[in-house]
Amino acid sequence: MISIFFILSGYVCAIKPIRLSTAGQADEARRVIASSAFRRCLRIGLPATFLTIFAWALAQMGAFTLAPTVELEGNWLERTTPKRVPGFGASIKALITQCVCPNIISPADSQFNTWAISDNHYEANLWSLGWEMRGAMVVYLILSISVNCTPLWRRFILLSMTFFYFKSGEFIPPFLFLCGAVLAEVTLLQIAHNNNKALSTDVGSPPRGLRRLVKKYWTGVLFTCSFYLGTQPPESPHRAKYSRVMHEFFQKYIATEGSMSVSSYIADLRRYI
Repeated sequence: MISIFFILSGYVCAIKPIRLSTAGQADEARRVIASSAFRRCLRIGLPATFLTIFAWALAQMGAFTLAPTVELEGNWLERTTPKRVPGFGASIKALITQCVCPNIISPADSQFNTWAISDNHYEANLWSLGWEMRGAMVVYLILSISVNCTPLWRRFILLSMTFFYFKSGEFIPPFLFLCGAVLAEVTLLQIAHNNNKALSTDVGSPPRGLRRLVKKYWTGVLFTCSFYLGTQPPESPHRAKYSRVMHEFFQKYIATEGSMSVSSYIADLRRYI
């Protein structure tokens, strides 16, 4: 679900600048990118800060100590339950640190928590927001560089950067965000194709044969393939034949040697959550 969220975020970040760039409005596209990048910080940082303050207030009132500790697999609930900080000044300092403030006293432990490395002790579920910020800025940077390019070269740049991050094993978040940007390109390309078909003179003659089947059923085939790939278990894929074949296929033909494999990606993802 987190991967889908990152892909949709990349799609949302790229759809409007790409549409303006395709229409030849490069200056307007750059203005939209600059405005979106600025508002992205507010959209991510302000809600996360308010949620941190709310969790901090509950922790200081002892709301998280009303029920005994429940032991779950991985001790996720115990590790992420906020702890009450004694003293008014110390609690305020802890709140500011967990929101945005780096640790100046100990540079080795410097962090901006929710905004950067996503280490928020009051609301651990905000861990993905730092990656969300980085992925969005990668998309904005690439689009700001390529807005003056022709649609063909812009798509080539997006595909090349997506392939680069895939080969380098950086799935979280650049590869996923750029996949969303590529999906935005495909969406706009499909819309333009449908509009051109509607304006053409031979709109009354539907496509035939293989072309008709592809045009009519390609979304269903893509959904089926995606659903099939999504059924691979994150652990012990060798226990079932279909998942073992899928895992070996990815390892042999898709994953780059020396880069992050599918299992390593899942392990890395779980390390952050």
